[in-house]
Amino acid sequence: MKINDQNLSNNNINSIFSEDMIFRIPYYQRNYSWETDNINQLLLDIKTLADPETRKYKKKHFLGIVISKQNGGKLDVIDGQQRIATIVVIANALIKFADKENYNLDDNKNRRDNLKEIIYCKQRNAKPTIKLQLENDTKDNDALKQILNPKLKITNKDNLLHNTNRKVTEFLKKNIVTIKDFKDFCDAFLDLQMINMILYEGDDNPQNVFESINSKGENLSNADKIKNFIFMRIFDEEMQSELYKTYWIKIEKFLKASPNKIQNFFRDYVTIKTKEYIPSPSQKLYNHFSKNFYNSFVDDKAENSLEEIQKFLFIYVSCNYKYEEVEKFLSDTDGWEIFKNMNKIVSKTYLLGLEAASVGVIYFANLYYEKKITKSIFEEIVNVLNIYTVRWQFRSARGHLNIHYLKIINFFEFLMTNPDFPDYRYREELKDFIKLENLDKKNFYEDNKLKLLDSDQGSYAEDNELKFLFNSSTNADLNTYIIKEIEKTKNKENFSKMDTIEHVWPINSIDNIWPYNPTKKQFCKKIGNLALMEKEFNQSAGDKNFSNKKLFYENSKSYTLENIKNFTEWTEKTIDKNAEKLFDDFKRIFRF
Repeated sequence: MKINDQNLSNNNINSIFSEDMIFRIPYYQRNYSWETDNINQLLLDIKTLADPETRKYKKKHFLGIVISKQNGGKLDVIDGQQRIATIVVIANALIKFADKENYNLDDNKNRRDNLKEIIYCKQRNAKPTIKLQLENDTKDNDALKQILNPKLKITNKDNLLHNTNRKVTEFLKKNIVTIKDFKDFCDAFLDLQMINMILYEGDDNPQNVFESINSKGENLSNADKIKNFIFMRIFDEEMQSELYKTYWIKIEKFLKASPNKIQNFFRDYVTIKTKEYIPSPSQKLYNHFSKNFYNSFVDDKAENSLEEIQKFLFIYVSCNYKYEEVEKFLSDTDGWEIFKNMNKIVSKTYLLGLEAASVGVIYFANLYYEKKITKSIFEEIVNVLNIYTVRWQFRSARGHLNIHYLKIINFFEFLMTNPDFPDYRYREELKDFIKLENLDKKNFYEDNKLKLLDSDQGSYAEDNELKFLFNSSTNADLNTYIIKEIEKTKNKENFSKMDTIEHVWPINSIDNIWPYNPTKKQFCKKIGNLALMEKEFNQSAGDKNFSNKKLFYENSKSYTLENIKNFTEWTEKTIDKNAEKLFDDFKRIFRF
């Protein structure tokens, strides 16, 4: 490993950028992310250094370390891309400010030339080459070109590079009054201290350097670390570029470039592949990924591995998104009919988009995709998982659902090891395993080293347990789903007309109509306070008192309002009473 200019006092950005070297930000690096607070702090630091009183003490400001890897005539930046991009934007803003104010910078310090050397390579009689190449993000790259060339139309003014440029320009207008102010600020900027560390062939592995840096500094998201892990292991630059555009951009597009969504996606992928439970977003996800897929992304294996991840992505989207989005993303893929069927089956249940349940659903969806189970078997299994999951949601102490799903998955893989096991028995065997009522079966499972569902957290929640928990849930999505299922089952003829959820005791109730209660926000969300009804009657009932609401209820054909019509007042006690009636319907619908 080489450290340029080990004497730190001479190692300022002026000396670092005087070398004619292109800084390339590879595809796997994260986008520019400096916010207003970051740039304002740096500008204030430079202003402090430019102050004559501060300069008496010859203070320096250490901006950080840039670590890069030699790649032909370029330097692939491993760490420091945020600082480099910011420096280039500030240098450009200083040149433009000087031009606008007609400041003469042609003196013995060569300030203009030094600022230009930060931005462009020294080339005679040729179009200048920008030293910073942002290959990781086309929007950032476009923004940088637009900042450097004002003739280009700004296509995304909300881009953070544009924001940095605006903040620097505003700061200079506000704080630079004279040419002396400008020269002092410019000198302080060019004297910012940095270390440029370059890795050459035979030096430490760039991946190890990257991990070491990020274990000590600002934490990257698991999404960023996994992306870096994959593409740092692809050493062929052309292949890296092609695979990034073919596969990773699709991951970011389908998962809406959300670090949390990408993180959850890879957590489910690693969990299914390794059959190991991974706690919600934590360092353990990256550790599991890098350990289990260490050799999966070297040049000759990378495409197959990314193709496998892409297949998983398509299944993940099918089991988590609404049909309109699934159609938009996947309708032109080879497996569209299967993905469409998956989505239609899962959409009928509470499982669609339920993060806690996605491992189980996706595992069986993958079996359906690979034709290891039929569509009808997949649908039966999804229904079993749905009933199990809905009942499990009411438990007060329940652990993480993925832990229990992994046991179900291991059990199913045990069933599939028997080539003579009949398909039609899968559903019944899964139900038996989940309910575990038969002592002989329990002994059989234990003899075959199958981990059983925990009796207090993971097992099937029986009616006598749920009866006391049913009206305690304030989970809006769960309660809405159950109310809709009861209405659909008991009122098939009119169900299509029941298009809004009615809160009998309004959530935003007016105290002179509905008595104030400090806990009303919670009990208003309870299932006993809900019904499904026609939109027109729901809007007319509004926040009226209970007696007046009942006038509109009488005209409704809603099944879930029938019991409510019988009450003369609406209180916490009547909400609990109504929940008892709803529970009778629930236990008949959500049962094995």
